Amino acid sequence: MLHVPQRTSNQPNLRDLLSLILQPYPSPAAITQLVDLCYKIAVALLRMKLGAGTFHPSRFGLSLEDFAYDSIADLYRQDQRGYLMTFASYFGVLEARATEGEILVDLRRLIASAVNQRIVLAYRENDPSLAKLIRNIKLGLRNHSNAKLSEHQNDKVIVPRGAELSTFLLPEISQDLLEIEFRHRVPSNSGLKEMIAVLAKILAEQVEYRKAYTVVGFALLIRSYFASTPASTAASTPTSTIEQDGSHLTEDDFKALIDQAVMEVRDDTGNKYVRSGKMALEMSDKYFRAVVDILQSEFSLDDGERRSYLDILKTHLPGVTESDYRAQHRHILEYLVKLTRERLLDEARKEL
Repeated sequence: MLHVPQRTSNQPNLRDLLSLILQPYPSPAAITQLVDLCYKIAVALLRMKLGAGTFHPSRFGLSLEDFAYDSIADLYRQDQRGYLMTFASYFGVLEARATEGEILVDLRRLIASAVNQRIVLAYRENDPSLAKLIRNIKLGLRNHSNAKLSEHQNDKVIVPRGAELSTFLLPEISQDLLEIEFRHRVPSNSGLKEMIAVLAKILAEQVEYRKAYTVVGFALLIRSYFASTPASTAASTPTSTIEQDGSHLTEDDFKALIDQAVMEVRDDTGNKYVRSGKMALEMSDKYFRAVVDILQSEFSLDDGERRSYLDILKTHLPGVTESDYRAQHRHILEYLVKLTRERLLDEARKEL
């Protein structure tokens, strides 16, 4: 459990500290205190991942402590008015009724997001094959009958269908224990969807551990399985699931990139609108489902004819009229599509 560092009489509490940070050009002393607290949170999160076997800083030539600093470095960028942009957009005006504990939970969620994004980026930069496996796991979870892709503290996790949200109150199973059980159960020549089904069954049976496991951790487990299993008993990674030729993108690759780009823009921009009260969560869901359909249509990844933004939005928001669309939805939807398309193309270029 994370404990808030003990304060001296000269140190503000977390609410007071954030009030100072949310001002333009906060003092170096306030920034130093914030960096120290965020660093301690990041180190604690990374140590939990290290203990679970889902994070290995040595893969990236860094110590755990250096990786923690790298993870939170971008949080302290200031705009031209002197505001710390990330904290200003994330916290905005602090609610007077929020307790110290509630503010700490929000801060942990922000740091967890930064840490998890840094881990994914590190694998993408240093281990492209694992990054591709992670993407294909997410693709394999689409409409999977036994498992689904979920999110915990902004970390993408695999959850058996029907699992209760309370599962996240339990500790995560270690990779060593999971790998023993996984190797015992997974049939030879299994494809990715079969492996996901095995994982879902193992997780669903857990009592002492949470019924969820990180996508990154599962990718590492699969790699370990193939690396240590004789070729005569384990299938090579199927090209239909994990593309071996990096010189082009398959249709499934591109659909997975769209899903990834939508999730990232939703994390960065959509959730900010929801937290600020500018957009209802249900409306955000409808917009981003429309964004997926629009981009799939633009890149000819659907089975139908090219449709207008309005026609696509109508499938998720029945009854919307053209006048309603122009007055209330057009500028928001077009902006979200633009952001997502830019993110999508950036990621596609990295894969080519």
